[in-house]
Amino acid sequence: MVRLMQRARRVDEQRIDDTVELELFLRMAERGRLGAGERSAIAVALNRKCALAIDDSRAIKRAIEEAGITGISLSIVRTQDIVIELIKQSVLSVEAADAIHSEWATNHRFKLKITSFRRASGEDAPTAQGQPLPLHSAKRKPRA
Repeated sequence: MVRLMQRARRVDEQRIDDTVELELFLRMAERGRLGAGERSAIAVALNRKCALAIDDSRAIKRAIEEAGITGISLSIVRTQDIVIELIKQSVLSVEAADAIHSEWATNHRFKLKITSFRRASGEDAPTAQGQPLPLHSAKRKPRA
């Protein structure tokens, strides 16, 4: 995660024109329920072997399913994971993170399952400091 945060100094728009990505995108469209952005993010992450930053539970479930189908290992990072890592690296203060959290909930209908980044980041528990951030991981499932 630290390496991911160090490399993520900017966001670039990417085209999805690789045939593998297009096939994954279209296969996921057949079953509906996911938006084009979620399907494209999953397809790119799987094909390019990148971490997937996504919060939608339905999309995460589908990404794990697709990783099992394709046999590709996939790391899934949620917004909460990214913010906590920014706090641990002293890029963002807990107070600023909590203000952002409040702004998201109040003005953008984006809620996290935590009430404060202070507790989630381990600031209340000194023994949690310096522990590696757990990532959700989808490992290859054996095929039947």
